[in-house]
Amino acid sequence: MISLLLAGLFTVTYAYAPSIWMCATLMSIAGFFDGLVASSAVSLTLEQIPELRGTMMSLFAAFGGVGGAIGAGIGGVALILSSYRLLGIIMGSMGIIGAIIFHFATVDPAQA
Repeated sequence: MISLLLAGLFTVTYAYAPSIWMCATLMSIAGFFDGLVASSAVSLTLEQIPELRGTMMSLFAAFGGVGGAIGAGIGGVALILSSYRLLGIIMGSMGIIGAIIFHFATVDPAQA
């Protein structure tokens, strides 16, 4: 959750970077945190309902595909209607919202 929150925050901040080098640095940092999210989300999904791991992974793949399609569609509309700045704000905000959803919709297996 923290990695996703940080990825979202760095994605939003790149839109306001004063130089191309700062923008590239912020996006690289966001990409690093996105990589952490990609690897840890699978483990988190597997731990939610251990006896239904196959079903959970199927749902993870299905919702990941739907989320990717929605993100690409929203990103395309943002670019057509406005600019990369709006795209950064929207994509970063979606990451922050995702972190909030993870926080409230997941169960820590150690405490369950």
